[in-house]
Amino acid sequence: MRAALAGRPEMREILAARDPATRARLAARLGSRVLLRLYPLYRVFEEGAATDPVLREAWRDCQRRRHADTGQFVRAVADAGGLRPGLTVERATDTLRALVGWHPVALLIEERGWAEEQLTEWLEDVLVALLT
Repeated sequence: MRAALAGRPEMREILAARDPATRARLAARLGSRVLLRLYPLYRVFEEGAATDPVLREAWRDCQRRRHADTGQFVRAVADAGGLRPGLTVERATDTLRALVGWHPVALLIEERGWAEEQLTEWLEDVLVALLT
């Protein structure tokens, strides 16, 4: 069973940061570690969901939880005064979910040969550029 995001030490660290860009970078670091660990499982899970109704519902539930977790990161940046003018939490959450998932991670790691540090830097750049 996964730990609730709000109770994780990494989330407490994110919320303790005062600067919105720092919050975004810390969220990217946590997201990078999670994505690197789980993207192979997400790939198999998504493929199985294409043909199995039980897996399909479980995959949808997983995606709803990931969306909610992404929203928590975005809200943390917003609460620090960091969202660009005109950018809503909902729009930023949807955009991040569209851009950052197992597919781009697999492309960057497997096809482009990126190291973990490169992926983390990229994700930091994406979050800071999008949100602040």
